[in-house]
Amino acid sequence: MKYYPHFLGGKSSKMKRYFKLNKEFPIGHPQRYPIENALFPYKVDISFGSTKPSDKHVLRINTSQAIRNCSNKVLTKNILKDKCPIVTKYAKLNTFIVGDELHIGKIKEQISFPLVAKLIYGYGGIGMYFISTLDDLLDFLERQKNNLNNYFLEEYFNTTNEYRVHISPLLKNTKIQYKYEYGVQVNGKWEIKLSLPKVYETREILSVEKKFSNNSLIRNRDNGAVFSSNFSRPDCWEKLIEDCFKAAELLGVDFCCFDVLYNKDTGKYVICEANSNPGMDNSITNPSKNITAQHYQQMFPYLITNKYLKVCAVSY
Repeated sequence: MKYYPHFLGGKSSKMKRYFKLNKEFPIGHPQRYPIENALFPYKVDISFGSTKPSDKHVLRINTSQAIRNCSNKVLTKNILKDKCPIVTKYAKLNTFIVGDELHIGKIKEQISFPLVAKLIYGYGGIGMYFISTLDDLLDFLERQKNNLNNYFLEEYFNTTNEYRVHISPLLKNTKIQYKYEYGVQVNGKWEIKLSLPKVYETREILSVEKKFSNNSLIRNRDNGAVFSSNFSRPDCWEKLIEDCFKAAELLGVDFCCFDVLYNKDTGKYVICEANSNPGMDNSITNPSKNITAQHYQQMFPYLITNKYLKVCAVSY
Protein backbone atom coordinates (compact mmCIF):
# COMPACT_ATOMS: atom_id res chain seq x y z
CA MET A 1 0.00 0.00 0.00
CA LYS A 2 1.16 3.54 -0.74
CA TYR A 3 0.29 6.63 1.29
CA TYR A 4 -0.09 10.32 0.47
CA PRO A 5 1.30 12.71 3.14
CA HIS A 6 -0.96 13.95 5.91
CA PHE A 7 -0.68 17.67 6.69
CA LEU A 8 -0.97 19.15 10.18
CA GLY A 9 -1.72 22.77 11.03
CA GLY A 10 -1.53 25.76 8.74
CA LYS A 11 -4.46 27.64 7.33
CA SER A 12 -7.12 25.24 6.13
CA SER A 13 -7.36 27.13 2.85
CA LYS A 14 -3.64 26.59 2.26
CA MET A 15 -3.89 22.89 2.95
CA LYS A 16 -6.93 22.45 0.72
CA ARG A 17 -5.63 24.58 -2.10
CA TYR A 18 -2.10 23.26 -2.40
CA PHE A 19 -1.68 19.92 -0.64
CA LYS A 20 -4.96 18.16 0.11
CA LEU A 21 -6.12 15.28 -2.05
CA ASN A 22 -8.55 16.18 -4.82
CA LYS A 23 -11.05 13.41 -4.16
CA GLU A 24 -13.08 14.28 -7.23
CA PHE A 25 -10.58 12.03 -9.02
CA PRO A 26 -10.21 8.30 -8.25
CA ILE A 27 -7.27 6.72 -6.42
CA GLY A 28 -4.29 6.49 -8.75
CA HIS A 29 -5.40 9.33 -11.04
CA PRO A 30 -2.58 11.92 -11.37
CA GLN A 31 -4.90 14.87 -10.73
CA ARG A 32 -5.92 13.42 -7.37
CA TYR A 33 -2.47 14.33 -5.96
CA PRO A 34 -1.45 18.03 -5.73
CA ILE A 35 2.14 16.88 -5.12
CA GLU A 36 3.56 14.71 -7.89
CA ASN A 37 5.53 11.59 -6.98
CA ALA A 38 4.44 11.86 -3.34
CA LEU A 39 3.03 8.39 -2.71
CA PHE A 40 5.19 6.49 -0.23
CA PRO A 41 5.20 2.96 1.23
CA TYR A 42 5.09 4.52 4.70
CA LYS A 43 2.89 7.11 6.42
CA VAL A 44 4.10 10.71 6.58
CA ASP A 45 2.96 13.69 8.68
CA ILE A 46 4.05 17.17 7.55
CA SER A 47 3.57 19.89 10.16
CA PHE A 48 2.94 23.51 9.26
CA GLY A 49 3.15 25.08 12.70
CA SER A 50 1.29 22.32 14.56
CA THR A 51 2.67 20.77 17.75
CA LYS A 52 0.14 17.94 17.62
CA PRO A 53 2.10 14.67 18.03
CA SER A 54 2.13 12.01 15.34
CA ASP A 55 1.30 8.36 15.83
CA LYS A 56 4.14 5.95 16.46
CA HIS A 57 5.95 4.72 13.34
CA VAL A 58 4.76 7.71 11.27
CA LEU A 59 7.54 9.68 9.59
CA ARG A 60 7.27 13.20 11.00
CA ILE A 61 8.40 16.28 9.05
CA ASN A 62 8.98 19.13 11.55
CA THR A 63 8.69 17.69 15.04
CA SER A 64 6.60 19.24 17.80
CA GLN A 65 9.74 20.54 19.53
CA ALA A 66 11.04 22.10 16.31
CA ILE A 67 7.73 23.93 15.92
CA ARG A 68 7.98 25.22 19.50
CA ASN A 69 11.52 26.42 18.83
CA CYS A 70 10.22 28.58 15.97
CA SER A 71 6.93 29.82 17.41
CA ASN A 72 8.46 31.29 20.59
CA LYS A 73 10.58 34.22 19.37
CA VAL A 74 12.62 34.44 22.58
CA LEU A 75 13.32 30.71 22.53
CA THR A 76 14.40 31.03 18.88
CA LYS A 77 16.92 33.73 19.79
CA ASN A 78 18.11 31.80 22.87
CA ILE A 79 18.92 28.79 20.68
CA LEU A 80 20.72 30.82 18.01
CA LYS A 81 22.61 33.47 19.97
CA ASP A 82 25.74 31.46 20.85
CA LYS A 83 26.35 29.24 17.83
CA CYS A 84 24.71 31.44 15.19
CA PRO A 85 25.02 34.96 16.64
CA ILE A 86 23.09 36.86 13.98
CA VAL A 87 20.29 38.12 16.20
CA THR A 88 19.79 41.54 17.74
CA LYS A 89 20.11 42.27 21.46
CA TYR A 90 16.91 41.24 23.24
CA ALA A 91 15.30 40.41 26.58
CA LYS A 92 11.88 39.61 27.97
CA LEU A 93 10.18 42.79 29.10
CA ASN A 94 9.39 41.44 32.56
CA THR A 95 13.12 41.06 33.31
CA PHE A 96 13.28 44.87 33.59
CA ILE A 97 10.32 45.14 35.96
CA VAL A 98 10.70 44.43 39.69
CA GLY A 99 7.43 44.87 41.55
CA ASP A 100 5.96 48.02 40.03
CA GLU A 101 9.35 49.55 39.23
CA LEU A 102 10.73 49.72 35.68
CA HIS A 103 14.55 49.62 35.48
CA ILE A 104 15.19 52.07 32.66
CA GLY A 105 18.95 51.95 33.21
CA LYS A 106 19.06 48.21 32.55
CA ILE A 107 17.12 48.66 29.30
CA LYS A 108 19.57 51.32 28.12
CA GLU A 109 22.51 49.15 29.18
CA GLN A 110 21.35 45.82 27.70
CA ILE A 111 19.46 46.95 24.60
CA SER A 112 19.44 50.79 24.20
CA PHE A 113 17.08 53.04 22.25
CA PRO A 114 15.63 52.88 19.67
CA LEU A 115 14.08 49.46 20.25
CA VAL A 116 11.09 47.36 19.25
CA ALA A 117 8.51 45.68 21.49
CA LYS A 118 7.17 42.40 20.12
CA LEU A 119 4.87 39.63 21.27
CA ILE A 120 6.76 36.48 22.23
CA TYR A 121 4.16 34.53 20.28
CA GLY A 122 3.26 36.82 17.40
CA TYR A 123 2.94 36.94 13.64
CA GLY A 124 2.34 39.38 10.81
CA GLY A 125 3.54 42.41 12.76
CA ILE A 126 0.53 42.20 15.11
CA GLY A 127 1.23 43.84 18.49
CA MET A 128 4.61 45.25 17.41
CA TYR A 129 5.65 48.71 18.62
CA PHE A 130 8.58 50.91 17.57
CA ILE A 131 9.97 52.72 20.62
CA SER A 132 12.45 55.53 20.04
CA THR A 133 12.30 57.42 23.35
CA LEU A 134 11.58 56.90 27.03
CA ASP A 135 8.20 58.61 26.58
CA ASP A 136 7.33 56.09 23.83
CA LEU A 137 8.23 53.27 26.20
CA LEU A 138 6.13 54.65 29.06
CA ASP A 139 3.19 55.11 26.69
CA PHE A 140 3.55 51.51 25.50
CA LEU A 141 3.76 50.20 29.07
CA GLU A 142 0.56 52.02 30.01
CA ARG A 143 -1.36 50.69 27.00
CA GLN A 144 -0.13 47.10 27.50
CA LYS A 145 0.00 47.08 31.32
CA ASN A 146 -2.11 43.93 31.54
CA ASN A 147 -0.14 42.12 28.86
CA LEU A 148 3.51 42.82 29.62
CA ASN A 149 4.50 39.20 30.34
CA ASN A 150 3.73 38.39 26.70
CA TYR A 151 6.26 40.90 25.31
CA PHE A 152 9.99 41.11 24.77
CA LEU A 153 12.22 44.00 23.72
CA GLU A 154 14.84 43.90 21.01
CA GLU A 155 17.32 46.35 19.57
CA TYR A 156 16.13 48.19 16.47
CA PHE A 157 17.97 47.18 13.28
CA ASN A 158 18.22 49.80 10.54
CA THR A 159 16.84 47.81 7.60
CA THR A 160 17.20 48.75 3.94
CA ASN A 161 16.18 45.34 2.53
CA GLU A 162 14.16 42.46 3.92
CA TYR A 163 14.42 38.90 2.60
CA ARG A 164 12.32 35.83 3.22
CA VAL A 165 14.49 32.72 2.92
CA HIS A 166 12.89 29.27 2.71
CA ILE A 167 15.40 26.60 3.61
CA SER A 168 15.72 22.92 4.51
CA PRO A 169 18.76 21.19 6.00
CA LEU A 170 17.44 17.93 4.51
CA LEU A 171 17.97 19.25 0.98
CA LYS A 172 21.71 19.72 1.33
CA ASN A 173 23.47 18.27 -1.74
CA THR A 174 20.09 17.48 -3.34
CA LYS A 175 19.64 18.65 -6.92
CA ILE A 176 16.10 19.89 -7.62
CA GLN A 177 14.86 21.47 -10.83
CA TYR A 178 12.15 24.01 -10.06
CA LYS A 179 9.78 25.58 -12.54
CA TYR A 180 6.71 27.63 -11.83
CA GLU A 181 4.03 29.78 -13.37
CA TYR A 182 3.73 33.47 -12.60
CA GLY A 183 1.56 36.38 -13.61
CA VAL A 184 2.63 39.60 -15.33
CA GLN A 185 0.54 42.58 -16.37
CA VAL A 186 0.59 43.43 -20.07
CA ASN A 187 -1.42 46.48 -21.14
CA GLY A 188 -3.44 46.31 -17.95
CA LYS A 189 -4.26 42.60 -18.27
CA TRP A 190 -2.74 39.63 -16.46
CA GLU A 191 -0.92 36.98 -18.45
CA ILE A 192 0.29 33.65 -17.06
CA LYS A 193 3.85 32.76 -17.99
CA LEU A 194 6.06 29.76 -17.21
CA SER A 195 9.52 30.24 -15.79
CA LEU A 196 12.62 28.66 -17.22
CA PRO A 197 13.65 25.59 -15.18
CA LYS A 198 16.09 26.50 -12.42
CA VAL A 199 18.25 23.90 -10.72
CA TYR A 200 19.12 24.31 -7.04
CA GLU A 201 21.84 22.12 -5.58
CA THR A 202 21.70 23.66 -2.12
CA ARG A 203 19.34 23.61 0.86
CA GLU A 204 17.70 26.83 -0.35
CA ILE A 205 14.10 26.22 -1.46
CA LEU A 206 13.18 29.77 -2.42
CA SER A 207 14.15 33.32 -1.49
CA VAL A 208 12.12 36.46 -2.08
CA GLU A 209 12.57 40.14 -1.28
CA LYS A 210 9.88 42.11 0.49
CA LYS A 211 8.75 45.17 -1.45
CA PHE A 212 6.01 47.73 -1.03
CA SER A 213 5.44 48.92 -4.61
CA ASN A 214 3.67 47.21 -7.48
CA ASN A 215 5.57 46.20 -10.58
CA SER A 216 5.42 43.60 -13.34
CA LEU A 217 7.61 41.19 -11.37
CA ILE A 218 5.03 40.49 -8.68
CA ARG A 219 5.30 36.96 -7.39
CA ASN A 220 3.41 36.87 -4.09
CA ARG A 221 1.39 39.26 -1.99
CA ASP A 222 1.04 38.92 1.78
CA ASN A 223 -0.48 41.43 4.21
CA GLY A 224 -0.15 44.31 1.76
CA ALA A 225 3.52 43.63 0.97
CA VAL A 226 4.83 42.37 -2.35
CA PHE A 227 7.38 39.54 -2.42
CA SER A 228 9.48 39.25 -5.56
CA SER A 229 11.74 36.33 -6.45
CA ASN A 230 13.51 38.55 -8.98
CA PHE A 231 15.98 40.68 -7.01
CA SER A 232 19.68 41.44 -6.79
CA ARG A 233 21.47 39.34 -4.19
CA PRO A 234 23.99 41.24 -2.04
CA ASP A 235 27.63 40.14 -2.02
CA CYS A 236 27.13 38.40 1.32
CA TRP A 237 24.32 36.19 -0.02
CA GLU A 238 26.15 32.86 0.19
CA LYS A 239 27.16 33.62 3.78
CA LEU A 240 23.57 34.66 4.55
CA ILE A 241 22.24 31.35 3.19
CA GLU A 242 24.88 29.43 5.13
CA ASP A 243 23.86 31.19 8.36
CA CYS A 244 20.18 30.42 7.70
CA PHE A 245 21.12 26.79 7.11
CA LYS A 246 23.02 26.69 10.41
CA ALA A 247 20.06 28.34 12.18
CA ALA A 248 17.64 25.76 10.76
CA GLU A 249 19.87 22.93 11.99
CA LEU A 250 20.07 24.46 15.48
CA LEU A 251 16.28 24.85 15.64
CA GLY A 252 15.84 21.26 14.51
CA VAL A 253 13.44 22.09 11.68
CA ASP A 254 13.17 20.05 8.48
CA PHE A 255 11.99 23.16 6.64
CA CYS A 256 11.21 26.73 7.65
CA CYS A 257 11.20 30.31 6.48
CA PHE A 258 13.51 32.98 7.93
CA ASP A 259 12.83 36.71 7.79
CA VAL A 260 16.24 38.30 7.34
CA LEU A 261 16.86 42.04 7.78
CA TYR A 262 19.74 43.56 5.78
CA ASN A 263 21.47 46.94 5.70
CA LYS A 264 23.11 47.67 2.35
CA ASP A 265 25.26 50.47 3.79
CA THR A 266 26.93 48.33 6.46
CA GLY A 267 26.57 44.93 4.76
CA LYS A 268 25.23 43.50 8.03
CA TYR A 269 22.16 41.31 8.43
CA VAL A 270 20.21 39.64 11.23
CA ILE A 271 17.64 36.87 11.42
CA CYS A 272 14.45 38.53 12.60
CA GLU A 273 12.38 35.38 13.13
CA ALA A 274 11.76 31.81 12.00
CA ASN A 275 8.44 30.63 10.61
CA SER A 276 7.49 26.97 10.36
CA ASN A 277 4.18 27.92 8.73
CA PRO A 278 5.25 30.08 5.78
CA GLY A 279 2.67 32.26 4.07
CA MET A 280 1.23 30.95 0.83
CA ASP A 281 -1.76 33.20 0.30
CA ASN A 282 -2.79 33.98 -3.25
CA SER A 283 -2.91 37.56 -4.44
CA ILE A 284 -6.43 38.92 -4.81
CA THR A 285 -5.60 40.34 -8.23
CA ASN A 286 -2.78 38.14 -9.56
CA PRO A 287 -4.37 34.99 -11.08
CA SER A 288 -1.21 32.85 -10.96
CA LYS A 289 -0.60 30.21 -8.29
CA ASN A 290 1.39 31.21 -5.24
CA ILE A 291 5.07 30.75 -6.12
CA THR A 292 6.03 29.56 -2.62
CA ALA A 293 3.41 26.81 -2.76
CA GLN A 294 4.64 25.74 -6.19
CA HIS A 295 8.18 25.34 -4.86
CA TYR A 296 6.99 23.39 -1.81
CA GLN A 297 4.92 21.08 -4.01
CA GLN A 298 8.05 20.25 -6.00
CA MET A 299 10.48 19.87 -3.10
CA PHE A 300 8.41 17.78 -0.66
CA PRO A 301 9.06 14.39 -2.35
CA TYR A 302 12.84 14.98 -2.07
CA LEU A 303 12.59 16.22 1.52
CA ILE A 304 10.44 13.26 2.63
CA THR A 305 12.74 10.72 0.98
CA ASN A 306 15.82 12.32 2.55
CA LYS A 307 14.19 12.36 6.00
CA TYR A 308 13.30 8.68 5.66
CA LEU A 309 16.88 7.79 4.70
CA LYS A 310 18.19 9.85 7.61
CA VAL A 311 15.88 8.10 10.08
CA CYS A 312 16.88 4.70 8.71
CA ALA A 313 20.57 5.58 9.00
CA VAL A 314 20.11 6.57 12.66
CA SER A 315 18.08 3.43 13.39
CA TYR A 316 20.71 1.11 12.02
